[in-house]
Amino acid sequence: MKKLAFIILTISSIEMYAQKNSYLVSGNVSYNQTNNSDDNVTNNHGFNFNPKIGYQFSNNFTVGVESNIGHNSWTIDSNNYESKREFFSIGSFLRYSKTLNDSFSLFADLGVGYQTISDKLVSDNFPGSNSRANGFYTSINPLLHLKVKNGFGLNFGLGGISYSFLENEQNNNSERNFRISFGQAFTVGIQKVF
Repeated sequence: MKKLAFIILTISSIEMYAQKNSYLVSGNVSYNQTNNSDDNVTNNHGFNFNPKIGYQFSNNFTVGVESNIGHNSWTIDSNNYESKREFFSIGSFLRYSKTLNDSFSLFADLGVGYQTISDKLVSDNFPGSNSRANGFYTSINPLLHLKVKNGFGLNFGLGGISYSFLENEQNNNSERNFRISFGQAFTVGIQKVF
């Protein structure tokens, strides 16, 4: 890993810093698929898209809009079990960035926003149930940015801190989730500065 970081640092010699009065577009996309072919054939599919648009109003600060759109589904063939979850969030973020050298900078995103989750469950054992929950989230995510070329760059994240609150519309049940995920998650995103 150290050799890879050294090679990337050596090859990259383009100046990197947040430029005042510029715009950025960034995001992450993920897809997963799991198929298990034992006696109970199980399938899992998931998709997640996390775009961000921001305005860099100073050399160190960016403010913008972020969103998260996703879908997960699980099926088990033996009892015609099917579960689907769709989720959506929209909010704002504030980014503080600090230049390390000509190629790398560190930044931290503070995000706050609205979120909604919709679940649908159907199986031979259940006639079917739908539920919907709404709430809010807040998160802090530190990232490392590598300037590539012509305003393009890569963002590397190793987790963060998040809190979310969801309230179920059908049964007035609420869920609170606090998570610290440093070292448990790895993300790579693309960013373009205009």
